[in-house]
Amino acid sequence: FFFQAEDGIRDFCLSRGLGDVYKRQHLMSALDQRFWRKDDPETLLGDIARGNLWRELRQTMERFAGESQLVKYWKTFFPELIKFIRSCSDNSTIITIGEAVIAAFGRKSEFDEFTFEIRRCLSAIFKSSGQLLQAANVFLDINWDGAGLPDHEKCAYLNEASELELELRKLDQANYLLSKSREVLERVKDRPDLRIHYESLSAKLMKKEGRLFQAAQKYFEISNNKDAFGRETEFLEEAVACILCAESSTQKNRLISTLAKDPRLGGQKIWALLKVASGKLLSAEDKERLISTLDADLTRRLDEEDVLSIAERAIAEHNIEALGRYYENIRFSSIAKHLQLDEEQSEKLLVKMISEGRLKAVIDSRSSLVTFAAEAPRADESEMILNFATRLEEVVSKLP
Repeated sequence: FFFQAEDGIRDFCLSRGLGDVYKRQHLMSALDQRFWRKDDPETLLGDIARGNLWRELRQTMERFAGESQLVKYWKTFFPELIKFIRSCSDNSTIITIGEAVIAAFGRKSEFDEFTFEIRRCLSAIFKSSGQLLQAANVFLDINWDGAGLPDHEKCAYLNEASELELELRKLDQANYLLSKSREVLERVKDRPDLRIHYESLSAKLMKKEGRLFQAAQKYFEISNNKDAFGRETEFLEEAVACILCAESSTQKNRLISTLAKDPRLGGQKIWALLKVASGKLLSAEDKERLISTLDADLTRRLDEEDVLSIAERAIAEHNIEALGRYYENIRFSSIAKHLQLDEEQSEKLLVKMISEGRLKAVIDSRSSLVTFAAEAPRADESEMILNFATRLEEVVSKLP
């Protein structure tokens, strides 16, 4: 003849016997005891909601998260909790619940399926209220390699987390998350939406890092993908913005020519692209109009000491190249006037382009004169420039 504790209750610390178990049970809150009895999750959640016992729920979770006796019960409780969260209209309640779940179960791989869904709900709430840092922090401390999720879900979470880090300009963390996403994508064969999302985020990372030619190439490549899900024009316009702001180079000019021929392009950016492609100078009005169409990643300064923003530097470099087509010799004062810079800034820009092999010219500092190396254009290049110039006139005539 022997006794057994009610409902198989076992003490989670070493006990001295049955009486000690019951003594500890009396120390539990009413909510704790209902979890130990494994009450019906839907009924229990209803009572928690009516009594606004969410803080008590957090304490219970933190106390009992490691109890092996409750693992099966938690796995029946969490689907009901997620169902409740999706139907709840009070964001503060969802945040309280979500933070409680992540604090108690966020590092337990057997609950990844549930905690990741709750992380996503929290992230959406924080994003909608502009709290990007909090939204990103929801995805911190995740063991991505050990997460017990299907590959397509893991990839979606990685992409979402990296997008948040990009918005916060945490580029190293975004790069790490994207590398993880790429590894997972190699095993996912039937989700082109995930691949397009990953590729677009990779292009965005290049853009934020200042690798604008590579970003333009990537965006153009995505815009030609049949699985772009109606975002072809968006990616194409990103390609145009990036290439217009990239450093001058032969490769840049080739990609500009390719983009200028694309029949899908229209709107505000095509006129600037055609003007650059046809080798024309960009006026102060052109510069102001172009910059007004660009986002903060392209209108910022790379360093605090820079006088020019990324876009302003690219426009100045284009105008220097354009002057080389019009003049054999030109004084610093004239160049500075065309660039809307002082002579010292103009000279620094010229020296940089020449030293990097991006401009063929010679500077005579004594006479303040720049001599451009004469390069006869190819026959097909002359015809192409003429076509661009003709199309430019048509586009400009239609602009408001």
